[in-house]
Amino acid sequence: MRNEVRWGVLGCAGIARKAMLPAILDAGNAKLYAIASRSREKLAEMAKLFPCERQYVGYEALLGDPAVDAVYIPLPNSLHCEWVVKALEMGKPVLCEKPLAMNAAEVRRVMEASRATGVPAMEAFAYLHDPLMARAREVLASGALGRLRYMEANFSYLLEDLSNVRLIRGIGGGATYDLGCYPISFFRALAGEEPSRVAVSGRRGARSVVDEDVLVLLDFPSGAKATSYFSFQAHWNTRNLVLGECGYMEFPTIFDRGDKKTLILETASGGRSVETLDTSRRYALQVEQMGRVVLEGRAPAVSLGFSLGNAEVLDSILAECGD
Repeated sequence: MRNEVRWGVLGCAGIARKAMLPAILDAGNAKLYAIASRSREKLAEMAKLFPCERQYVGYEALLGDPAVDAVYIPLPNSLHCEWVVKALEMGKPVLCEKPLAMNAAEVRRVMEASRATGVPAMEAFAYLHDPLMARAREVLASGALGRLRYMEANFSYLLEDLSNVRLIRGIGGGATYDLGCYPISFFRALAGEEPSRVAVSGRRGARSVVDEDVLVLLDFPSGAKATSYFSFQAHWNTRNLVLGECGYMEFPTIFDRGDKKTLILETASGGRSVETLDTSRRYALQVEQMGRVVLEGRAPAVSLGFSLGNAEVLDSILAECGD
């Protein structure tokens, strides 16, 4: 049995260059086999940084290569659904950057393509593979915090360059897609249920016309509540809090890259402690998990059902931000 996935990469986005291609090279069950781009110049530049066996001008050519075992897609948000579905129809398992698609209807298209072809797909939320997230789940499951009452997760940074893809509406820009998908997935993963109410205060940028500044309140059926502020109009902030009846967890940061992250835990019975975890391989762990899906038939750690639930909440948020 083969023990290595030959990866093909569609596009030369920054996340591929900074995080995912190095992760593929680091992963124990992966090989960087091919890169595709619509730009010869970008392809040549990427191939110098990350040598691989094949370089393709055009995404279709890579998908047609029978040696490609799986595909990673870091394309602009508006292209995700189209190319995930094409890859699945070509028999290629897919790891696609968040958000998996532009709305719940598109996620359902991906789900149908996966069902029809029998080929798996997974949304790339690297932090969900992070040892810090695993530890947070462990603490919550242990009962040390008591019943979950409140969660807070913020994600912001100042973005003023209107040429940045995150501020271009036509290709899926906006703070909800770029930042908000993280806290919403965080809340749902820890609560283990879908929100029963979503309240939103948000506004679009006067020049960008994308949602740039959003505050969200979620109510969960269990009684837990969550708030999130995500914005392109505020200073860098990724602070997160999980509060129960008997204690709390705090993460100064969780969603962004970084080799070390801290978990602060305080409980009524155990007092206060600070743990530092090695999070340097979070992207490689994500690649390795998808590799087990391809090689061993494991289930994706981030299911398409989970992605659909996230998309439904994002749809609700964007509907309240107005046009």
